[in-house]
Amino acid sequence: MGNDAAAQRLIHAGIIRLQNVPSAYMGIDVTRLLNVLHAHCVGQYPHIPLIELDQGLGNI
Repeated sequence: MGNDAAAQRLIHAGIIRLQNVPSAYMGIDVTRLLNVLHAHCVGQYPHIPLIELDQGLGNI
C-alpha cells in the first residue's frame, strides 16, 4: 500500500537521531525504543514498536 523503502529510510533516520539523546528523554525509555526499533527493522520483532515511558524513579 505504501512505499516500504521510504518508510525504512524514515525509521533509519529516526534511529540515528535517537542515538544522540540520553537513554531517558522526556520520559521516554530511549534505549528500549532503539532496541525494539532495530529488532523490528531486522524482522525479530513482529509488532509495531511502542514508545514506552521510562520506569526509573529518578529523584523522588
